[in-house]
Amino acid sequence: MSHFSKTKKPTKRPNAAQLVAQLVPKNSSPQTWIEIFGFSLIALGLGVIFSPKDPLFIHASFPWLWLVPTLLALRYGSLAALSSSVLLAMAWACFQWMGMTSPEFPYQYFLGGLSLTFIVGSFSDVWMTRLARIRSVNTYLSERLDSLTHRHYLLKISAEQLEQSLLSKPMTLNETLVQLRELITVDQPIYPQENSPIDPLLQASELMRILTQAGQLERAYLYAEIEGRLQTIASAFVGENDQLIYDDPMVKSALSRNEICHIQTTELGAAHSRYLVVAPILTSDKRRLGLLVIERMPFIALNPELLQFIGVALSYYADTITLPVQVRELVQQFHCPYLFAVELSRLERIYRESGIASIVIALRFDQEHQPHDFFNETIKNRRQLDVIWIIQDAIHPVLITLMPLHNQNAAMGYLNRLQHQFQQQFEVNTLTEAGIVPYVRLVGSTSSSDLLDELLTRCHVKYH
Repeated sequence: MSHFSKTKKPTKRPNAAQLVAQLVPKNSSPQTWIEIFGFSLIALGLGVIFSPKDPLFIHASFPWLWLVPTLLALRYGSLAALSSSVLLAMAWACFQWMGMTSPEFPYQYFLGGLSLTFIVGSFSDVWMTRLARIRSVNTYLSERLDSLTHRHYLLKISAEQLEQSLLSKPMTLNETLVQLRELITVDQPIYPQENSPIDPLLQASELMRILTQAGQLERAYLYAEIEGRLQTIASAFVGENDQLIYDDPMVKSALSRNEICHIQTTELGAAHSRYLVVAPILTSDKRRLGLLVIERMPFIALNPELLQFIGVALSYYADTITLPVQVRELVQQFHCPYLFAVELSRLERIYRESGIASIVIALRFDQEHQPHDFFNETIKNRRQLDVIWIIQDAIHPVLITLMPLHNQNAAMGYLNRLQHQFQQQFEVNTLTEAGIVPYVRLVGSTSSSDLLDELLTRCHVKYH
């Protein structure tokens, strides 16, 4: 007789986190109004059942029905509380007409309930606004983290693999990125454009040429994705042109996971695929612009280094061609670094949407007061989150620092720290004595173009 007994499977019970997730306030939707009317009517129904002579509990020791508008105020804000309170007032009118309550209107009852619900609703509105601002900041920081991760990886690859074997990689990563940047010009259309059928893969033939030269591709294709639909006709190819096979297991895996798949991908198992490598073309915010499909290449060229190389090159290409119009115009007009223009545009958008301030500080260094020593020391004192623009070919050296998500107080603290550093290192008491003229401006107070124009004009920088 077997001594093993069958064990019962544990029943799944909802945990506290799942219950809290159901109670978290949601944005306004049809469900909001269903809850407002539903909870209010249920409360009125319970009042009729348990207290037919006083369904609103006007003469009770505690006004129980006002718990419903109070809870709705906590969940959705003042508007929900007002709507539920109006329903209670309409219910009193109906009960008074039916003779179920006193004919005199209970001013104290409704005045106290409205005061309570509006206080609670105002509290909810304030915290909803604060949560929206925090979400906006977190979204920006997430985008910035993705961008920093890509740049950090570029530096890592460039440092560790500067010299590559001619057989496995004829081109270095730096050379490839320089060519990718050059093939995207500022006067080309951007992606995406509404109601526009253009191929989002700008200069796809040149991109394919660069990838072919770097990875010794023999047969490969670039397929664009337009409005969520992957095109079957290749935007560019090397070798013989062919249509994309949607049902290929490697293509399905790459699209579902949004990452590079190759013949040694474990998840594919024993599934047979026609292709060697399938790589999505992704931006920093995970938008997919298309697909790179490699069908044939030298066996020795397919290695982890090449796969990392392709992933970084495609991400750099995607981020470059998706720069907004404003960024392209700033780069073209002021010749500023495109990373500086990208961050300035993002922070201006955040200021418009959430009112969260950011600061731009321009420092002009007078050549009569050891400008290079002060200039180099100022660059060393930059914070990790700051984005700088160095202008050394002007009449006076200029350093423009973009301080994300900080106000005027942070700018004054930055200048005070800089002044304190100069006092200790160069024995100068003020920035003016060091020959440094600061200009501080708020991002979003004017357009980015006007802001840079004002700063460069004050710093005597010619950019036309």
